[in-house]
Amino acid sequence: MSHLPSIQKAFQKDDLVTMEAEIAAEVEVVGQSPELYFWQGQLLLRQGYPKKAISQLQLAQENGVTHPACFIALGKAYSAAGQVKLAYQNFQQVVQHYPKNPMPYIHMAEICIDRGQWENAEKFLLKS
Repeated sequence: MSHLPSIQKAFQKDDLVTMEAEIAAEVEVVGQSPELYFWQGQLLLRQGYPKKAISQLQLAQENGVTHPACFIALGKAYSAAGQVKLAYQNFQQVVQHYPKNPMPYIHMAEICIDRGQWENAEKFLLKS
């Protein structure tokens, strides 16, 4: 039985303890998988370990995870790790592939706000 639905549910509830336990159970059953790299990256990001999250999210992408949530999580991890240029580039890639997804615009606006670039932030927010 797959633990992925339970992992996603715990993530949505911000229940990191359950999420960590469900990830461990899934690894025990099936070993590592691209989806698990993604969820491990999400967990590490929420736990405050952005550099470790980057490694897991990159593994997820390298192994075929292409949904926008993975790209957005990677951008957030780059930003949290102080790698703002990489975060911005990552969000731009999301915009290129998923132009109707509002989240990369919001995160790029946050980067602009942190840099005092108010006009650029406003442009991104209007696009979201």
